[in-house]
Amino acid sequence: MHPLSVSSIFMGLTYFLAQLIGLYLLFVGLLMLLRKKMFLEVINEFYSGSTSLFLAGWIAMLLGLLLVLNHNYWNAGILALVITITGWAALLKGAALLFIPKTIVRWARSVNLEKFFYLYAIIILVVSAYLIHAGFTHMGLLH
Repeated sequence: MHPLSVSSIFMGLTYFLAQLIGLYLLFVGLLMLLRKKMFLEVINEFYSGSTSLFLAGWIAMLLGLLLVLNHNYWNAGILALVITITGWAALLKGAALLFIPKTIVRWARSVNLEKFFYLYAIIILVVSAYLIHAGFTHMGLLH
């Protein structure tokens, strides 16, 4: 019998994805805090171009499919659930950007990014901290 069990492979994937997504969100949150003007300009340009929406839709859908097909665990603890929800959110966002881009642009503008910018950045950093802590601590890399 091979020493790696299905549960150890699953948990290894969960921790890896927590590290990957957590570090990505850390960079996004820090970028938001340190480069607010540039971030808002890029977001405004993004929502103004059909090409960028189309490409972002395909990329988000691809990443979402990768996550959903490899990590679709709803009852395996909070960390696994956060990873699973992230995958489904990316998949649905990608599909929405491809099929109903004008609706997504209207919705995105309605959340008033500029007014609540720092709140959104803090939420992203809190989620990032949780994922980084959970991903690295359980791998024995943080104590």
